[in-house]
Amino acid sequence: MSNQILFRSALPPYRCPWYTPGPLFWSNIMHLKRTTWPRWLIVGIIVILLTLIAQGHEGNALGPKIRLIPFEEYAAATMGLLRGWEDADRWLSFVLIDGIGNLVVFMPLGAALDYALRDTITPISRRIRVIALLGGALSSTYEITQLWIPGRITAIDDVIINTAGTVLGAAFVLALRLHREKRIQRIT
Repeated sequence: MSNQILFRSALPPYRCPWYTPGPLFWSNIMHLKRTTWPRWLIVGIIVILLTLIAQGHEGNALGPKIRLIPFEEYAAATMGLLRGWEDADRWLSFVLIDGIGNLVVFMPLGAALDYALRDTITPISRRIRVIALLGGALSSTYEITQLWIPGRITAIDDVIINTAGTVLGAAFVLALRLHREKRIQRIT
C-alpha cells in the first residue's frame, strides 16, 4: 500500500482540460471524443466549402500578382467614389464583393470553430486568439495557393479581412450565447 501511495505522489499531475481524477478519467475522454467529432466535422465541411469558393474560379487580374500593401485598392476605390469617377459602379462592386464578401464568407468558419473549441478552450480570450490564428492560417494558405492560379491575386488585405471575418463569426456566436444565458437567468 505504501508503494502505491509513493508511486502516485511521484507522478506529476496530468494537466488536461477534461481531466477529472479517479475512475471517470477514461469515460470522460470517451465522452469528449464522442461529442466533439461532429463539431469538427462541421468545421471540415465549412473549410471544404470555403476552399471551393476561394479556388473555384479563375480571376481576371491584369495587374501585379502580389499586393503586399494592405488596403491599397480600397483606398483607391474610396477616393474614386469620393471624386465621382465614371467607374464608380466598378469600384463600388469591388468594395462590396471583395471586401464585405471576404468578411462574410469567413464568418461561418469562426462560428463553427467557436462551437468546436468551446469545451476545450474555456477562457474566451484564449479561444478567440486560437480562432483568429486558425482563420488567418487558412486564409494565408488560400492566398499562397493563388500564386499558381492564372488571373488570381495574392493580397495581404484579403488575409486581414478573412481573419477579421473569422473573429467576427466567433464573436457573434459568443454574443448570442451570452445573451441567451442572461435571458435564461432573468426568467429563473
